[in-house]
Amino acid sequence: MRFSCLLWVSMAVVGPLPGQAGLFGLFNRNQKEEEVVVGDNKTTTNSLTIHEIIHGERRHVLYNSRQLSGECLDICIPDRGGTDSPTPAKPDPTEDPTGGPTGTPTGTPTKTPTKAPSGAPSAAPSVGVDKPPPGGDDVCEGLVNLGFGYSKAIPEYEGCYPHVRNRYPEAYDKKDDGVAVFVGGNYLSKRAAEVEGKTVVMGDLMVKPQGISNIVSVGIGTHVIPASGSECVIIGGKIHAERDIQVFNQYDWMTCDIVYKGGRKSVERWKSAGAVRHEPDYDLTEYQKMKYYWRKKSQYWKTLDSTGEVLYEDWGNTEGRTTYQCGDDPVQVFNIYERDNKKMTQAVWGIYFTEKCEGKTILINVHGLNARMDAADMFDYNGKKDRGEFDTCLAESILWNFPDVEWLNLGAGGTSEWQGSILAAGNMKMTTSGQSGRTIVLGNVFHEHGGSEFHSYQFNPPYDLPEPPDICEPLPENWLAVANGEERVPSYKTEPEGCEPIDQVDLPEFGADGQKLNSASHANCLKCANGFKGKPCNRNPSICWGKACVLTNEV
Repeated sequence: MRFSCLLWVSMAVVGPLPGQAGLFGLFNRNQKEEEVVVGDNKTTTNSLTIHEIIHGERRHVLYNSRQLSGECLDICIPDRGGTDSPTPAKPDPTEDPTGGPTGTPTGTPTKTPTKAPSGAPSAAPSVGVDKPPPGGDDVCEGLVNLGFGYSKAIPEYEGCYPHVRNRYPEAYDKKDDGVAVFVGGNYLSKRAAEVEGKTVVMGDLMVKPQGISNIVSVGIGTHVIPASGSECVIIGGKIHAERDIQVFNQYDWMTCDIVYKGGRKSVERWKSAGAVRHEPDYDLTEYQKMKYYWRKKSQYWKTLDSTGEVLYEDWGNTEGRTTYQCGDDPVQVFNIYERDNKKMTQAVWGIYFTEKCEGKTILINVHGLNARMDAADMFDYNGKKDRGEFDTCLAESILWNFPDVEWLNLGAGGTSEWQGSILAAGNMKMTTSGQSGRTIVLGNVFHEHGGSEFHSYQFNPPYDLPEPPDICEPLPENWLAVANGEERVPSYKTEPEGCEPIDQVDLPEFGADGQKLNSASHANCLKCANGFKGKPCNRNPSICWGKACVLTNEV
């Protein structure tokens, strides 16, 4: 063993490969050099003796000797009585012979949970690890806001993201290995331009001839994108393309893999510098668990009382403006109920956030089964608008929550940049020019607007959103059915003191008599507090609830 060790070191010293410096030359920058003239050519040679090289590079031999399987060489042993020799137990900390491959995973987890509790990184992945944290009580602390790997950037981003801009080399200084776009069903790109950031599609990913031309890295975006060498597109179903798509390949250093479980069509049209891998057994369990947690969070957040006020003004015009007027609470909650949807979200020419919104976390609950959100011009608290001027710190603080939506039309005739992250329980039709924020849609996504783009922004609010009281409990037996929307999350609403209607979305479709159940009005439910025994107080199941209700539940 000692002979083979010595032979290996001798070859590294004496016989480097052509064009290389050899083992010692890689690390020693202080060797003596001489110019030698041979004919018309000059060359440089090393004049050090082997003895000098061995003793001068002892610490590097020590490091590399660990790569061998046997004993350490005699030259690894420090000089007896020498005071400047390194100990054989540890290489020189000032050198970095490994090139840093172990530095990334060990350094990242300690930075990430600066706002979240310190337990998160122990269960959550580090940079370059593609799966989200496992579900369950052991990672409760990793579920803050939208969860580790889905909210703020990985590794942690200093400051707020830049505005959307054209691509240039300096734009890629910062990385984000978090999931930028999550689709719980299928993603169909019919007319669109780009999807920026790491993308996960649990169903099929399909691109039509006028669909997206870029994914992960884009021409116009924030350019805060995943690190090279990761899995950047993960597909639970089929992969299909009817046009060429550039996948993280604009520069030589860019490379990432596409992984898909189902079938394929025209896989060669995905122009990736990395692999396009078919893995029928790829484990998506952790993403399913995140769907469960997102549904719980969405249902809980919708029950929070408003701390801010939504104002709508039209001054007698057919279109008006909606203003989100913030108060003093660090977390500003706004609720837009279905009865207000038309005037607050449709036929709107302007959306404003007031000065007090600066430095606040902003949660906007849009209630109802259907939501149409006109992509009107959005103005921040400084009166700046659109993707080139709107304050990106504000954009990173906004979450639009659609807890019961079956269909969300984002755009609906407007074509301005939608600012803020989205959590939608159902399907989404993307019909505006772009969205700046995390995109989490638990149903299907239909990308249907020419030139439309998803832009990668973190959701990193200044204050954490409140958590459901049972978020840390072990997963129930029906967690997968809840994750897939087959069963509803139990209501987090507190029983009212009076007698109030149960929301339509919380009612079964039919009653015990086989008749369709429709939500009652507030006025009708008040009758049940006065002992009235007819409708709606006799429906089974009840369509009113509260401590003052007197319900007969007779068919």
